[in-house]
Amino acid sequence: SAFTFVAALEGAASSPEGRVAAALKRLETFASFELAGALLVLPHVLACLDDVEGWGFLTDSPNASTDDLCMFVDAVGAKLGVACAAKALAPRVGAFLDKVLAGDERAGARFLRHADLVFQALADRAGPAAFSKLIVPPLVEASRRGRRPALQRAASEALARTAASNCLGP
Repeated sequence: SAFTFVAALEGAASSPEGRVAAALKRLETFASFELAGALLVLPHVLACLDDVEGWGFLTDSPNASTDDLCMFVDAVGAKLGVACAAKALAPRVGAFLDKVLAGDERAGARFLRHADLVFQALADRAGPAAFSKLIVPPLVEASRRGRRPALQRAASEALARTAASNCLGP
């Protein structure tokens, strides 16, 4: 049930890694909920995007990868539908990207090297308008910063791959 699901997520919330691992472990359960149940647990599921440190690709931890984030975005977005994903999921992923870009330069560059999978999943599930509004501006800003060359290069490359993958729509 939804209450058991939330209890499991909250029980694992003692660390960012625990919250992310618990959410990833229960994605199939989330996908099996009726829409009302999914909306009930949605704030708890999306809360793992607030814990940037919980995603292993930012800390060299084996806990989670860019593929896991892609799967997370795809599963949550598929359950919610385009309109709800554009209003609930896309802003959280945008805020996650902002935190990543503001953090450690190497971790941000490492994330951006494989982020086009996440960006494609977000564009597919939330639509190109939400993607363009929330993801492209931070990438453009990061590609213009001259004080962080590794991040600047990675952001420029991510923008190029994103444009080539049709995330921005027709």
